[in-house]
Amino acid sequence: MTELVSFRPGVAEAKSAFEAMAEIYRYLENEYDYNITVVCSEQDSFDDDQLEVRRIPDKAWQPAIPKIPVYPRKLSYRRHVDPLLRGADLVLTVDPTAYQQGALAIRRANKVGTPVWFDASATVNGDFEVFQVLRRPIERSLLQQTDRVLATVPKTVERFRDRQLYDETTADAFEVLGHPVDMDRFSPNEEECNTEKTVILAVTRLVPEKGLFYVLDAVAPMLRTDSAIEFRILGEGPMQGQLERRAQQLDIRDNVTFLGTVPHSEVPSVLNTADIFVNHAVGNSHWEEFFGVANLEAMACGIPTVVSDCGGIPYVIRDSDVAKLVPQRSVIDVRTVIRQLIENPELRQRMGERARTYVRDHYSIDHIGERYHTLVQQTVEPRELA
Repeated sequence: MTELVSFRPGVAEAKSAFEAMAEIYRYLENEYDYNITVVCSEQDSFDDDQLEVRRIPDKAWQPAIPKIPVYPRKLSYRRHVDPLLRGADLVLTVDPTAYQQGALAIRRANKVGTPVWFDASATVNGDFEVFQVLRRPIERSLLQQTDRVLATVPKTVERFRDRQLYDETTADAFEVLGHPVDMDRFSPNEEECNTEKTVILAVTRLVPEKGLFYVLDAVAPMLRTDSAIEFRILGEGPMQGQLERRAQQLDIRDNVTFLGTVPHSEVPSVLNTADIFVNHAVGNSHWEEFFGVANLEAMACGIPTVVSDCGGIPYVIRDSDVAKLVPQRSVIDVRTVIRQLIENPELRQRMGERARTYVRDHYSIDHIGERYHTLVQQTVEPRELA
């Protein structure tokens, strides 16, 4: 049996990108002889019927001095962390350049003699901090103690280069893997389709960087002139009031529906009510779209998808006929593409079919899970032979 420990206190949240990682864990347990333990903090919302979830106190993983990877609470982490890592075949954790708990996991895994990986998705460094320069030697040391770095897209690797952490001593550790999509759960369902309306759908957080202001302005002329077109938004966030006011100003409030949130298990049903899916993320100095799992989930449901060229998206969607990529913040381009799709049902069908095939070939759980299993065995088997 292969024993894996995923050390993610403070970041193992439900309704987050970690849900996609958990899909890989379940696949490994179902298809191979794996036992995977997810280590959470006491406050983390993640739970699972299949995976073993262990919760540890905050003092066992939080640094005493924020942003400085020094862990003086030795009695606490030796009591709660070391026993979980000791004896595992592999420790999986988070990016130590972004999360202090990743640094702790790497140090403690090396201390107890267990191989360690971390996954990374961030593609921008954010504003310059004096701490960034001070941390660089520590971060380089942590990378040199890590057996593998799983990046979601190549732009993530570029971020490490920009931080001067990618060189001949660390380059071989990087592997671009991506996130998986459950093709059984996210699949077309014609019974959910709305035959009376043409539904444009966004599934996103209601925050400025998700670009919904641009989408509202893009679809407004179509909504005003055709009552059979509806724009639905699944998600919540601080921007909802502002978006509602903008819809009122554009005289389209009756054609815009805010759906709130639903459990992730119900997202496929919502997706299958849509004729067109749109996600117009816009980057800034602090953030850009790292991957865009929601885009692939829509594509897996066979929905023609319109997305911006933000962050890692142009790599994730790298075939020209499976989705429509438009420039960030371009209201005209968004409007033109959506209008084209509304006016051409045959194009929507063809694009949806190609989109599902693309996701199956590149991001299905089977595809990603098999690659993950191969990488794990490359780390674990030489250790067993030794």
